[in-house]
Amino acid sequence: MGQIFNVVKRNPVLTQRIAGQNLTAGLAVYLTDAMTVRATADQNCGGYAFDGVTVTTNSSGQYVTVASEPSEVYVNATGDISAGKYVSPRPGGMVGNATHSPHINAAYVICGRALETGTAGSPVLIKLMNFPNASRIGNTS
Repeated sequence: MGQIFNVVKRNPVLTQRIAGQNLTAGLAVYLTDAMTVRATADQNCGGYAFDGVTVTTNSSGQYVTVASEPSEVYVNATGDISAGKYVSPRPGGMVGNATHSPHINAAYVICGRALETGTAGSPVLIKLMNFPNASRIGNTS
């Protein structure tokens, strides 16, 4: 098992998964049909289930530890996020405000809510929450 980083703040629920690619701690990941985890690449995880946030770093094919709900974890934000807003996965294993885009017809995953305000490219504390895919949410900013 790789080194555990300071990603988890409270309520850790940790699972061992096999990395489907090289992963670093603090990435939002989804569970593939091969039962491996990969960094999120879009708002709906390519139709797969959002799994959580990595808390260890390891190579493809090796075990990586993933925090899942109701863990409170740090993950990098793609844009400014206000405390209390729902967040969804973004490319590169990041998260962003869960907003409906008229350019995306697919549903998107809500993976949690921000517990503090965060800025683009910086870690933001979120509470992981297991939501079904959503087509609309009240966040408009």
